Amino acid sequence: ADSVVISKYLCKKNGSKLYPECAMKQAKIDEAIIDVTEPNFKFRYFSRAYLAGVIEKNDEGIRECEQCLDRLVKLRFTADNIYLVDDDLSLADIVLAVSLSVYVEIGDYDLAKKYPNFDRFYKNIIQIPEYKVINDRMKKFMETETYQNRFETVRKWLENSARTFKGG
Repeated sequence: ADSVVISKYLCKKNGSKLYPECAMKQAKIDEAIIDVTEPNFKFRYFSRAYLAGVIEKNDEGIRECEQCLDRLVKLRFTADNIYLVDDDLSLADIVLAVSLSVYVEIGDYDLAKKYPNFDRFYKNIIQIPEYKVINDRMKKFMETETYQNRFETVRKWLENSARTFKGG
């Protein structure tokens, strides 16, 4: 949620077309952001299981994610649209793409099998040069030893946090 607020601020400050000045357009974008970030959108399973290792990978987690994707397809991708709001790339699209990148890049989830509209949407977004730079950096980081040893790092962080909260 903080990253969305910061992104809105930066878009406004820099006059970005991702979050234009028009109040009606902003309202539509805000609505789309809520649709893709509300608590029922359980993409967090992938980050918690695949990225941090704080929960076990399981079929139930995948099913919950797919239920959320089903809901979002019905809500936002029933036509041939490639963007969430009208025919323009917006901040809402970037927010969704970041969430989907956790599925695709970190969780090795194949969107094309069940969600061709999401797959088309995601493949379109990752070709945008500015987004591609960031996505490529993430993929490169995933090849590092730091990323490969992330579960141990998270485990140590959780142990240290528990000691801190217990006062010792």
